[in-house]
Amino acid sequence: MPVREALRQLVSDEAMFDHPNRGVIVPEATVARISDLVRVRCSVEGTAAEWAATTITPEELDELAKLNSLMRECVESNVMANYLGLNRRFHFTMYHAARSPLIQQIIEKLWLQAGPFLNIVRSDVTYGLGLDHHDEMLAALRRADGAAARKALVA
Repeated sequence: MPVREALRQLVSDEAMFDHPNRGVIVPEATVARISDLVRVRCSVEGTAAEWAATTITPEELDELAKLNSLMRECVESNVMANYLGLNRRFHFTMYHAARSPLIQQIIEKLWLQAGPFLNIVRSDVTYGLGLDHHDEMLAALRRADGAAARKALVA
């Protein structure tokens, strides 16, 4: 029963699709679906980054810097087992700093929907590509510059 309930929740969150003859499947990765998901994520997650710039604590900034360093170590050592988990922690630490449980719930659902598509494009070549934008986000958050934090996240 727990597996069925988990699948029902993933269907409810639109991370999976209940296909009448094939069971629960990952939605098709169409250009239209991915484009829409990217557009919405940029808007919602950009807003969270902008809000976080005015409410983030020094402790949260330190945590972001630590997570970013750990991600960089993964890339430099070419040991990627923890990279995606660290990336998620980095982003959700920032989203938590926005102090909006509602926007966090929305972002969580968006990440569930994006996950299967991100796994398609992840490879040894793509790991670490966003770390320079993480550096830009950190700098913007330290300056309390919401517009720059949004811009770095969207990039």
